[in-house]
Amino acid sequence: MTNVAGVRMIAANPARGIVLPRVNKRERHWLEPAVIDAVAARCIEPYGLAVRLMGYEGLRWGELVGLKRRHVDLMAARTVVTDNVVEVGGALVPGTTKSSEPRVLPILRHLIEPLREHLESVPEGEESPLFCGPRGATLRYSWWRRRVWVLACEAVGVDVPIHALRHSAGKALANSGATPMMIKSFMGHASAAFSMDVYGHTSDEDLAATARQLDAYRTRSVMPDG
Repeated sequence: MTNVAGVRMIAANPARGIVLPRVNKRERHWLEPAVIDAVAARCIEPYGLAVRLMGYEGLRWGELVGLKRRHVDLMAARTVVTDNVVEVGGALVPGTTKSSEPRVLPILRHLIEPLREHLESVPEGEESPLFCGPRGATLRYSWWRRRVWVLACEAVGVDVPIHALRHSAGKALANSGATPMMIKSFMGHASAAFSMDVYGHTSDEDLAATARQLDAYRTRSVMPDG
């Protein structure tokens, strides 16, 4: 250890040469569409629709709670996501989306009619929440997880967090061939690179599908014409 102008300094970096252990990323939970539908079917209504909106449209929990009547345009088959509700110390705090930017989501065809039917039960007024608690209050995560989500998952035989629904939407986009920029826009991420890092991972089924494609390619190449 040296001393320069009264300042004690270490002559060499004691951490030099130390190799840090590799951080292994765990694959995030996600559900196939059939499982999303099965869980939704086990939920008390209208919360089955909430499951499908998170699982197919990629909504975060707070964004789902922040949805209002004015955000849904069935004629254009679009949902505009602008609001987010977070729970801090038991208090519900309204705000903007995580990116602070609104995003426009296409309403998938199979969700249009269920949304139309649900809107008939939503009070008139543009600011009416799309989903409320059982007594009309703001929907709370703790209640919904305990009284809706966990029970529906147990009935189907899966054990995943609610955020698995959003991840399922992103994985479906990647699996269906959506471009990184489209996934970024759909999911409300800051960058396309982040979107692909999160949702571009491969599952066993992805690998099996790729193997089938390669087999088909080889067959076309080696088989004689006709």
